[in-house]
Amino acid sequence: MNPDDFTLRELVRMAEGRGRLDWGRTSCLMALIANILRDPKKTKAVKPGDFNPYFQKQKPVQRVNIAQLKAMLGGNVQQIVNGERICPISIPK
Repeated sequence: MNPDDFTLRELVRMAEGRGRLDWGRTSCLMALIANILRDPKKTKAVKPGDFNPYFQKQKPVQRVNIAQLKAMLGGNVQQIVNGERICPISIPK
């Protein structure tokens, strides 16, 4: 393939996509071999994501109520819209 027709950004994205594809295949084979050779009574099954460096686990979202938010901010609660503070909120005591 002649790289002259592509920008550097396109070439980097193609290389990263190829790496993801290759690691996806390799991690599937590694998980298959590990699961075949494991002792089911002693260990649990592994997943391809355990071997894939591109795989990222989703972090759980922590939910908080308004009292916890107020405690975290030290009582300085302001209304935030699209990441910008626009006006203080008056909270009745």
